[in-house]
Amino acid sequence: MENRQTHQISEFKLVDDHGKEYTVLEYQEGIEKPSLKWIKKGSSWFRLRDGTVVDKIDDNTFKIQNQVFSRQLYLLRAEARLGLKTF
Repeated sequence: MENRQTHQISEFKLVDDHGKEYTVLEYQEGIEKPSLKWIKKGSSWFRLRDGTVVDKIDDNTFKIQNQVFSRQLYLLRAEARLGLKTF
């Protein structure tokens, strides 16, 4: 039996047209093997720090409460042990 868990897998900034930044957290459900390798078991979902839902339009465009935001091209934090890459 697999023990599915939810992990925060990355954190990044979104910027609106006025330059205001929002920190977005990316979560993913999966299982962690004894080797600490993360096996994805579903799609990612996104939230602001306060829990507000963030909808993904494409890899660099997101929607928060009917407003569209662009992703900054740097990664604030990722779980290094998961081997994540952000482009």
